[in-house]
Amino acid sequence: GNPPSVDQKSLQPGDLFWLVRHGAPAHLYPWNLVVGATSGFVAQTATYPLDTLRRRWQHTCAGRRKDMPESLRDCAQRIYAEGGPTSFYRGLTLNSLKLFPELMVLSGVYFVINASGNFVA
Repeated sequence: GNPPSVDQKSLQPGDLFWLVRHGAPAHLYPWNLVVGATSGFVAQTATYPLDTLRRRWQHTCAGRRKDMPESLRDCAQRIYAEGGPTSFYRGLTLNSLKLFPELMVLSGVYFVINASGNFVA
């Protein structure tokens, strides 16, 4: 028989994302946003206590005063003493409200770039 033919066509801009363009039908776009927003919310909620501790600790390191915690453990204990476990989640509601609009902007920019075919390879 004949040997299999290999398409020697060089890659064109946008070919690297062929699967994205053809593998995810456009009618699934709203569901992709919902799933992305949900996974972002779950990840943010799971890691928010660590983020609170990080922000408070950075604030501690910015300027040393007498009443500042001496260690990361001391910082966590002070946050817990202020209001229990819920004090680690202060600001989560406001932070979560920006999640969906942020995702809309990012995915909108992605689809504009994707449709233009101009990719940095």
